[in-house]
Amino acid sequence: MTRYGEKNEYNHHRMNEQGVSSLESDILNEKRNARDFALWKGRDKAANELKFQSPWGFGRPGWHIECSAMVSRTFGSHLDIHSGGLDLVFPHHANEILQSTAYHGNKTWVNYWLHAGLLNTKSMDEKMSKSLNNTILIRDMLKTYTATQFRLFCLMHDYRSPRSFESAAIQQALFVDKLFKAFFETVQACQKGLVDISTLSEAEIITKYKR
Repeated sequence: MTRYGEKNEYNHHRMNEQGVSSLESDILNEKRNARDFALWKGRDKAANELKFQSPWGFGRPGWHIECSAMVSRTFGSHLDIHSGGLDLVFPHHANEILQSTAYHGNKTWVNYWLHAGLLNTKSMDEKMSKSLNNTILIRDMLKTYTATQFRLFCLMHDYRSPRSFESAAIQQALFVDKLFKAFFETVQACQKGLVDISTLSEAEIITKYKR
């Protein structure tokens, strides 16, 4: 990490908050640098878990190397856009950059990073996740709202900011959906000749059908 860390734009991202300070002392003692991470996690041959034989013994790929390996095999040595949640900036994406630029020998592995805000429930402090058992399944949500209404809910804020799945925000999306439906219904009626607007000016049309 020390050698390549300075080249990594995310290598210092919330270092004290999410990185070294969250590691236990016994883990830190195994590392030359507190920010080092595992490319291959050794596992006992008899261990009842996913493992493979390798030149380094039985084990499995580390979390970060899995993504770099799949991306490299599919897209090659360079990406135009890489996306993910804000919670993946450090350490996951930071470590992906380190290992991928080192392997491919390039200065820039990704041209543009797009980090999306997290979908929260109840409050902005509680992200939606399986571990917290507070997820809302799409099939359950579609029993109450349409797919279009949920898309509007997602689109009506900065994609980099967290979004709270709460009543006020949902009602706002429902209202916008209603406006869109009314607009398209009016346009279709005009196209079919059900509404005569030939004698109206543009300003009069806007005033008449503004809702």
